[in-house]
Amino acid sequence: MKRSSIIATTALGAALTLGAVGIGTAVLPGAAGAQTTTTQADSSTAAGKLANHPRLRQLVKEEGTIAAQTIGISPKELRSDVKGGQSVAEVAQAHGVDPQTVVDAVVKDLDAKLDKAVADGKVTQERATKIEDRLPTRIDKLVNHHRGDHTAQG
Repeated sequence: MKRSSIIATTALGAALTLGAVGIGTAVLPGAAGAQTTTTQADSSTAAGKLANHPRLRQLVKEEGTIAAQTIGISPKELRSDVKGGQSVAEVAQAHGVDPQTVVDAVVKDLDAKLDKAVADGKVTQERATKIEDRLPTRIDKLVNHHRGDHTAQG
């Protein structure tokens, strides 16, 4: 597998497994006032991978922006609400938006990114199809995920 395919697949996988969409920055050391240091063991976790890879952080930020725009709030406000203990779905409902609308918007954006990756030869069509098949379920879990609730990931 090409290195670019591995990076693209890892980026997408990390974005899908980080908890709530777009709030990966909340788990970075120091982002919430945490006084921790990243060790070699920490870098094997999704948060550790995110902290060590600028493209992953960018992808999570982009999807968080999509979610926030769909809800009609700023990405900063969405991050703040999620850090405060709400799920993205709860934030959406509080603003009169159906959580499924947020899921659909993020899935649509990620599908477009996967299509581009296939067109650019970075991911095989077979791999992209497998990822696209799982996106709605995974994004739904992430939108309904509460920070610190690790049982919601799957």
